[in-house]
Amino acid sequence: MSTKKQLMTEALNYREQIIDEDFALEIRIDNAKKKIVELQEEAELLKIERPKLLADCKDITKLTSRLKEIDEEIAIQKDTIIGVTAKRENMKNDIFNAKQDANIAFQEYIKEILESVKKEYMQLAPKFAKIITEYITLEYIRYGMGRVYVPDINYDDISKIPNLNDENKPLFKHEIYKITSDNDKKVREKYNIPDYQVQNRF
Repeated sequence: MSTKKQLMTEALNYREQIIDEDFALEIRIDNAKKKIVELQEEAELLKIERPKLLADCKDITKLTSRLKEIDEEIAIQKDTIIGVTAKRENMKNDIFNAKQDANIAFQEYIKEILESVKKEYMQLAPKFAKIITEYITLEYIRYGMGRVYVPDINYDDISKIPNLNDENKPLFKHEIYKITSDNDKKVREKYNIPDYQVQNRF
């Protein structure tokens, strides 16, 4: 059974292959158009040359033969353009599907990676939210009632620590002014901090 990485690799390779094939066909059309221009220019020069040769009673067999060859070559180049254009038109659905399949396979592969990262994140993020809460509370205990914020930690940022398991239940759910009052006792008990309040006014 193919892994999502293998499926993605196959889809991306096929997408690249069919796009390269289409690009090669486009180049064939461009080359055929250029060849037609070159042949037409050659034919014009030969047609200009023919009256001069006839005036000098010279043989124009090779010139006439070449003009016929040019007409055949131009017809072949025009048919090439028609055939290749039709082939490219027929490939449009295949190219569209290849691009779509590549997108889906790529997204599925990234989704698989995200699941493992999400698992690791959800092991760490709740601990991080808890530590941030303790840090802010300890700053408050350190500086006293005059400070209920931490300059190094932006509340707007930490309040958006996402819960990847449930977006309706944020991991950091405290209001800035309730963090210390809600956690003061728990933090003091955890770190064995006495019930002392720093006095900022004497």
